[in-house]
Amino acid sequence: MWSRQENQQTFAELGISIGEFKEILCKINLNDYHSGPYQDQQYSYLECWVFKKTIKGKVFYLRLQVDDEDQVAI
Repeated sequence: MWSRQENQQTFAELGISIGEFKEILCKINLNDYHSGPYQDQQYSYLECWVFKKTIKGKVFYLRLQVDDEDQVAI
């Protein structure tokens, strides 16, 4: 997740570090829920959940993928 170029670009545009983004992720709660779970279109074995979060005045939809071992990818 961290190495994806589009994620790095977004972090740079927002002026936040990976550490700050991890803090944002740790604070996601039920009020941030948008949709899911649903089956990932590319990886059918993954379950996806979407959360809506405002970060520095911009709205983002964070898609979290959960695998069979309860590991999460963003």
